[in-house]
Amino acid sequence: MKITKIDHFVLVTEDLQKCVEFYEGILGLEHVCEGGKHSLRFGS
Repeated sequence: MKITKIDHFVLVTEDLQKCVEFYEGILGLEHVCEGGKHSLRFGS
């Protein structure tokens, strides 16, 4: 089976702020909080 795209994946962290700082600052993901749920988005 060939993987052609990824829809989502889940990360569990003890320190949300440090996690967000890493993924926004190093990898350029966008932090979004909707309805109390946090997401880090990339791509389209």
